[in-house]
Amino acid sequence: MSEQGHCTAVDFGGTNVKLAWQTNGPVRLTPCAVWQDPQQRLVVGRRALAALPRDPNNAFVDFKRHLGTAIQFTFARSGQTMLAEELCAEVLKSVRSNAETYSGEPATSAVITVPVAFGSAQCEAMRRSATLAGIENHLLLQEPIAAALAHGIERPDDTAPWLVYDLGGHTFSVSVLYKRNGVLQVAGHAGDSQLGGRDIDWAIVQQLLIPALRSERRLVDIDSNNARWRSAVHTLMLHAEAAKIRLSSQERTDIIVDSLCDDDGGDPVEFEFELNREDLERLTVHWEGCLQIARVPLQILLTAKPEAQTRVSQPVERLHKAFASYASDDRDEVLHRIQGMQKIVPDLEVFLDVAKLRSGDDWESRLWHVIPEQDVFYLFWSRAARGSTWVEKEWRCALKARGQSFIDPVPLEPPDVAEPPEELKKKHFNDWVLAYGRSRGA
Repeated sequence: MSEQGHCTAVDFGGTNVKLAWQTNGPVRLTPCAVWQDPQQRLVVGRRALAALPRDPNNAFVDFKRHLGTAIQFTFARSGQTMLAEELCAEVLKSVRSNAETYSGEPATSAVITVPVAFGSAQCEAMRRSATLAGIENHLLLQEPIAAALAHGIERPDDTAPWLVYDLGGHTFSVSVLYKRNGVLQVAGHAGDSQLGGRDIDWAIVQQLLIPALRSERRLVDIDSNNARWRSAVHTLMLHAEAAKIRLSSQERTDIIVDSLCDDDGGDPVEFEFELNREDLERLTVHWEGCLQIARVPLQILLTAKPEAQTRVSQPVERLHKAFASYASDDRDEVLHRIQGMQKIVPDLEVFLDVAKLRSGDDWESRLWHVIPEQDVFYLFWSRAARGSTWVEKEWRCALKARGQSFIDPVPLEPPDVAEPPEELKKKHFNDWVLAYGRSRGA
C-alpha cells in the first residue's frame, strides 16, 4: 500500500472541501478559497478565507460554480488569470498534501463528489482539476449517492426508494435513488445550480445588513458592486454566515463588527444588527430563485413501493392510471415532468387529453367517462392553464366526480404568478415552498 498509495475521499463543496482517508477516521475541513499573498504565492484554505475581507482583489471564493466555463479570475496584484478548474486544482493540491501528511502515504487516487446537476462540461473540468493536482486516478461520485451510502443504504436487498435533499454551499438538489441489482442509481433529480447556503448569506447582506448601514450610518453608496466597499461587504458576508449558523439553535443572534470600515469623514464604523430566525425564514421562503419540490412526483415516489405507503399523509394504492390536465402552451414542460414520473413508476399510464381525445369526439362526455376511472388527477397549473376553458372543465369534472383528495396540483409557476382556483385553494397550491417545482439548472 505504501508503494502504490491509498485512495482518498474528497467531498468537494463550493464552500468547504472535506477530506477523509480511512473508514470511520477523522475528517479534515479546508475552506474553498484561494489567495495570492504579497509575494505572489498562492495560499489555500483558512488563510485565504481570512484574507478575503482585507484583500478582496486578490482572494477568490465561490469559483466552483463556474467550473466548465471560460470565466477567468484575475489577481490584481500580479495580473495572473486562472480558470475555475485551475483554482479548484490548487484546492485539491492542498487537500492532497494534507492527506499525505496525515496518512504518511502517497495520495494519488481519490473519489471526488460532484453535484448531481453537474453536466459533462463541469465533470470534465473537475477531472482536469484532479489531474492538475497530481491525483492520477480519480473517480467522480454523485453527491446524493455518497450521502445515501453514508446514511445506511448498504443491504443488497434494500430496494426501497430514497429521496435525498442536498442544500450545499452553492447548489440545491433533490434526487430519487433506487438500488438495482445491488447498485445505487439516480432515477431522477431536480435542482438549482445557482442556489445554496452562500446565496442565503448574500441575501442577509443585501436585504438586511446593507439597508441598515445606509439608514443608520448614512453610508448611502455602500453596495456589493462598489469597489470602495468591497472589503466591508466581504466582512459582512463572513458575519452573516456565522449568524446564520447560530440561528440553527437560537431564535435570535447579534451581528457585531467593531470596525467595519471608515465613513466619509474617515471615522471608523461600528455596526450592530440583531438577526432573528423570522427574518431568515422570510428571506428564504420568498426567494424567487429557490428550488421548490412538487408534491406529485414525491407522492409517486413514495407510493411506488408498497413498503413506503405508510410514509404519505394519505395512504393510496399504487398508481397505475393518471389524468394530466394542462394548457397547450405548457405541453413540453408537462411531458418533461411526466417522463420523470415514469422513470420512477415505469408502468404508470398517463392520459394526455389533447393527445388522446380526437377531433370530433364529444369531449365533455368523454371527460365524465375517463376522469373518474383514473387513480389520480394531475392538474398542471400555470397562467396558461388558468386562462384555459378546457382545463377548468376538466378540474371541475374531477372535483365533482371524486372530490378534492383526487386532485393533485403540479404548479408550473408559483401561486403569486398563477393564482389557484378559489375552489382548490385548500390544496397545497398556497404552500409553494413545497408545491412549486422548478428544475432550472438540473
